[in-house]
Amino acid sequence: MLVLTTWVNAQVDRGGQPLSWNIPQQIPTTTIWQALPEVDQIQLSEEDAIALNDKSTPIRFAKSFAVNYDPITAGTWTNLPNGDRIWMIGVESAEAFSIGVQFSNLFIPQGGTIYIYNECHTDYIGPLTSNENKLSQSFNLPPVKGSKIIIEYYEPFAYRGDGHFEISSASHGYRDIHSMESVQNLECFVPLLNSSNTNLKNASSSVLMMIVDNGQRIATSTLVNNTANNGVPYVLTSQNALVGPPSTWTFLFDVAGENCAGTNTLCWSKAICGAEVVATDSQHGTALVKLKDMPKTSWSAYYSGWNQGSFENVESLISIQNSMGLPQSVAQYSGEIWMEIWNNKEVMSFDNWSQGQSFKGATGSPVFDANMNIVGVYLGGNDDCAAIGTERFAALASSWDTYSEFLNPTNANINQLHGIYPIVPESNGEDELVEVIVFPNPAQDWIYVHNNSDKAIGAIEVRDALGRLVSISPSLLPTLDISYLTEGIYTITFLVGDKSVTQKLLVR
Repeated sequence: MLVLTTWVNAQVDRGGQPLSWNIPQQIPTTTIWQALPEVDQIQLSEEDAIALNDKSTPIRFAKSFAVNYDPITAGTWTNLPNGDRIWMIGVESAEAFSIGVQFSNLFIPQGGTIYIYNECHTDYIGPLTSNENKLSQSFNLPPVKGSKIIIEYYEPFAYRGDGHFEISSASHGYRDIHSMESVQNLECFVPLLNSSNTNLKNASSSVLMMIVDNGQRIATSTLVNNTANNGVPYVLTSQNALVGPPSTWTFLFDVAGENCAGTNTLCWSKAICGAEVVATDSQHGTALVKLKDMPKTSWSAYYSGWNQGSFENVESLISIQNSMGLPQSVAQYSGEIWMEIWNNKEVMSFDNWSQGQSFKGATGSPVFDANMNIVGVYLGGNDDCAAIGTERFAALASSWDTYSEFLNPTNANINQLHGIYPIVPESNGEDELVEVIVFPNPAQDWIYVHNNSDKAIGAIEVRDALGRLVSISPSLLPTLDISYLTEGIYTITFLVGDKSVTQKLLVR
C-alpha cells in the first residue's frame, strides 16, 4: 500500500467509490444488520398534522433513535491480502424512505476512509477522511435513500487500530423528501427549475437546505456576502431554525433544479456539517451563523448580496425556499408591506403571495428585492393555496445593528452590497493535504487508486526499472488495469493538479 501526502481542506462531498464495490470477491456477501426500533407512523402523522400550518418552525421528516455502534463492539472486519482491513455495518429501518447517521468521537488515520451507502449502491456519501478529524463533536450526515444503509470504514495496515469513532444516532426518514409527489397537485407550489434569469440563478446557489434537530427537521438558510468580499461562510436564517447543537447541523448545497430531477443523486451530495451561532436578534426572530468550512470553489456557491435600506423603493419581493423539505421553490409578492407585532416580534407583513406559496420548512428562507439582494428573512405566516392569510418576514434593516460587524467589517458607508462567487485562495502548499492511496502492492492484474484531494488525478505515468516510459494514460479510476505489465519493478506517477506524486510498484 502506498500513501502519498501533501495538505488539503475537505467538506462532506461525494468522490471515488467505496473500496468494497471494486473488490467484491474479497468482501463477504453477508452484512450484519442492526435494526432500528419500529416507527409509529400514525402517531408521527398525528403530531405533524397539529403543527402542519405553523410555518414558523422547521418541518420534521425523520425520527431519530439513539444507537451505539463502533468498530470494536459491532459490525464485521474483513482482512485484505495486503494487511489492510475493512469494517462494515448495516443499519435497517422498515419502510424508511431514507436513513441518516450521526458520528461522534471521530478519528480517521491517514489513508483511512468512511463511506455510507444504500444496499443497492444507488446513493452514497463520502469519503470521510482524516480531514474530518477536526469534527471532534457529534455531527450528522445527510440522509441516504433507502431502508437499508451500510457504513464502511477502510483502515490501512500502517495505521491498524488507530482509527476510532462512534455512530451515536440513526434517523428513520418517514417523509419522502426526495419525491415531489406530495405537491404534484398543488398549483401554488412553484418549483425553481432552470431559469433564464441570471440574478435568480445566482441567488438560488446561495440558498441552503438546513437539517437540524439531530437530523430530524428541515429549514432554509442563505449564504450572505460581507463587505470584505472574502468568502467567510456567514448564513442568515430564522431563530426558530436553530434546533439542537450547532455542531450537528447539516447545510446542503444545490438542492434545486436539475440536480434533483429523476434519479439524479447529486441533489444531496454537497454538504457542510457543523456551524456556530455568531449573533441572534430575538426582537425580530433572526440569526446569523457561520459554517464550519467554506464551500469548495467547485460547488459554485453564491454569496448573496444584501439591501439594508428602507422599503420605500421596494416594489416586489421574491423568496426561494425549501418548502416541505423539497427542492427549492419560489414565491413572489407585489403590493403593500406594513410593520406589526407578531408572536412578540417586530415583523414586516403582507397579504398572501402573488405567485407561488410558502409551506412548512420555509422558515429562515431569504426574502429578496427585485435585484435579488436580501432584504429580509422569512419567519412564517398562514397564507394558503386559496390566497387567504398573511405572511411575515424580518427586515434586515431592523437587525442591522446586530449583524453589521459581521456583514460590514470594513465599515463601508453603503446600504447595499452585491453578491459574489468568491474565489478560495490557492494554498501555498504548506497546509494542503493531497492523499493518494494505492494497493495492493505487490500487484498482478490491477491496482486500486483512491484520491482524497480536491483536485482530480489528470494523468498516470508508468515507467520501467530503467526509467523508460511504458504508458501514459488519463485517469480511469478507481481501478487501474495493469495486466499488460510483465513482472518487475515500475515507477508510477500520478499528476494531481499542478503536483505529482511518485512511488515504486512491484508487479509479479
